[in-house]
Amino acid sequence: MEVVVPTFTPRPDPTADWQTYRNEQYGFEFRYPGDWKVGSSGNTVQLYTYQGEGVLIPRETDAKMEIGAERVKEIYNQEETELLYYGNNKVFEITRASVIGPGTTRIVYLESLDNDFLQIAFFFNHELYRNEFNQILSTFKFIDSPIVTFEQCVEAGNPVMESFPEQCRTQDGVLFVNWQGAGQFCAQVITPARNPQTGEVRDFPTPCDVPENWEPVSN
Repeated sequence: MEVVVPTFTPRPDPTADWQTYRNEQYGFEFRYPGDWKVGSSGNTVQLYTYQGEGVLIPRETDAKMEIGAERVKEIYNQEETELLYYGNNKVFEITRASVIGPGTTRIVYLESLDNDFLQIAFFFNHELYRNEFNQILSTFKFIDSPIVTFEQCVEAGNPVMESFPEQCRTQDGVLFVNWQGAGQFCAQVITPARNPQTGEVRDFPTPCDVPENWEPVSN
């Protein structure tokens, strides 16, 4: 009698070809669809599907997501939340739906390993985006030891090259240049930039902190 051994086909990952956004300053990363755009406003990271940024979503085919990069210690109106899990992430979602014009708002709190929370708001007009938002939530990861400056690279014990200006390379190959040590002034403006090789996006505290070969991302 022939023994039939069952075979298991892995379920395809719908996020496999998505871009990666990584914020070293605030210690988190997530994946997002390649046709979405990334921006920032103060301490808020923004994802949106349309050209240009705005408070409301302009069309039925559009959606917008806002992430408060600074974590909060408590959930507002916790008695009105529902505990959910997306991937390995523990999420508290406000159960009352808010309406803005023709669209819907979802507000969730993503719990970190330190028992504080990222507050995330999602605005959409079409139900197709609901599942996409859930998939984005499932990809969130909290990261340790954020490195976004030359000084942080040195403090982490990474090697400093004997050059002028000085250069420090992290273990994952990101190169930081000590422009300020070379006497160059740099404005204190948060600058998002993309690694063209991996698609990863990070926020850097100044334009001078953007690593070589990374491309600034316009808001």
